[in-house]
Amino acid sequence: MCDSAKRMYKTLTLAEKVAVIREVEKGVKKKSKIAEEFQIPRNTLSTFLKNKEKIISDFSQSSQSRKRCRGPENEGVEGCVKKWFKQARDKKVPVSGPIIQAKAQQFASSLNCHNFKASNGWLRNFKDRNDIVMKAVCGEKANVDMSKAEEWMQTTLQEKIKEVGPRNIFNVDETALFYECTPNKTFAFKGEDCSSGKLSKLRVTVLVGANVDGSEKLPLLVIGKSANPRCFKNVKTKPCEYQANKKAWVTQDIFENWLLKLDKKFYREKRKVLMFVDNCSAHNSIPDLENIEVVFFPPNMTSVLQPMDQGIINSFKIHYRSILVREVLDEQVTLSKNQVKVNILQALRMCADAWRQVSATTIKNGFRKAGFIRGEEISMKFEESILEEAKLDQDFINIDQNVAICGELSDFEILNEVQGSTAVELSDDEEENQEQLSSSVAPTPNEALEFLAKLREFAESRQDVDEDIFAAISKITRFASKEKIVSMKQSSIADFFTKK
Repeated sequence: MCDSAKRMYKTLTLAEKVAVIREVEKGVKKKSKIAEEFQIPRNTLSTFLKNKEKIISDFSQSSQSRKRCRGPENEGVEGCVKKWFKQARDKKVPVSGPIIQAKAQQFASSLNCHNFKASNGWLRNFKDRNDIVMKAVCGEKANVDMSKAEEWMQTTLQEKIKEVGPRNIFNVDETALFYECTPNKTFAFKGEDCSSGKLSKLRVTVLVGANVDGSEKLPLLVIGKSANPRCFKNVKTKPCEYQANKKAWVTQDIFENWLLKLDKKFYREKRKVLMFVDNCSAHNSIPDLENIEVVFFPPNMTSVLQPMDQGIINSFKIHYRSILVREVLDEQVTLSKNQVKVNILQALRMCADAWRQVSATTIKNGFRKAGFIRGEEISMKFEESILEEAKLDQDFINIDQNVAICGELSDFEILNEVQGSTAVELSDDEEENQEQLSSSVAPTPNEALEFLAKLREFAESRQDVDEDIFAAISKITRFASKEKIVSMKQSSIADFFTKK
């Protein structure tokens, strides 16, 4: 009888081991009952509990159908192939088995691993170790294994966030933005010839981030091509943080520096924060942080697991494009040969304004859809009302959805990074050749005060104006008055009144 029972025992996968741990944590069933249901000995269950952290970590980082985690024999080759494969998939490039094998053999030659052979057995083990499967090419969300995504939401995610309040759980993501692009559809009179300028592909990359309850939106980081565009002349305080490199991509250095700066902020506030990010190449090198713990989403699942992709970035772009259209109608931007011309400073202003308009409700819905908030119904009415109010076509909103936002490493850079060398950086001094708009002359304090007086008269001439408008005008007026006093450094206030 005893031998028969032993023969019924089985070796569990990582996912099954995590399921055992969760059953014990629920505290509903006895451990002996749980061990019987999963067909494992009691001492094996105790071993799972003893190694709980490692099992959960292995479950989130490697193939969840594997029974144990074994490292590759040639870690250098494996690391290079994995980085190269991820870059190819980030660009939606189809990759077959023979292509992976050829690339692995190429990396092995560069690393002088002469005994390495990219056999079918190596390929099978490489796919198992990294949870890679063959799939038909289709839409991004259709590619996601929803059962695994849901399992991650219910296990790894809940384990991570259970001791942290929603105020201190953040998600950040980057998105490309064609900042000059206007709608290519219009109503017209019958028989009217409709033509416009070439569709603008001038782009920036925008980093957006917020916490679970929507109470804190992180300041935007915008990456452009021109390090010192002419429109920045006389500008000492930009609408949002701005960095630049040749391709307007987020790089490892840019992301590292941004994280370190944010870590200092949370240190001053005495807050310990969880930061969820995807696995894009710019996030590969995380610096030592005191108050931020960076958590990576599982690969190939961010389209359903990342909150920013669940309507938050879309809301930001709806607001941005609405503002751009309004600026065109109000003649606040330049038109040249039927083409809208927007400089980087104007784009930063519109980005900051659009981000301010993204509501806490939209942010909470994004986190709810991604599984961070459980047990609440998802309200889509708010997001639908934003799009309805904007009167914009969804294809226009998403025109830059699949544009690359981080740099692709060359084979040489992949080899250097895996071997511990510093990757070559993009230079950031190349002027953006399309930047044709000159900066305007900064108004003097006196001119600003005169304009503010007119602005107050304008507000007073309208009915039912919100008190916040007058408060804002008063606040800016006090600021301009202080600047006027500062500008009078060579004369004392007494001399000023004497001259008057």
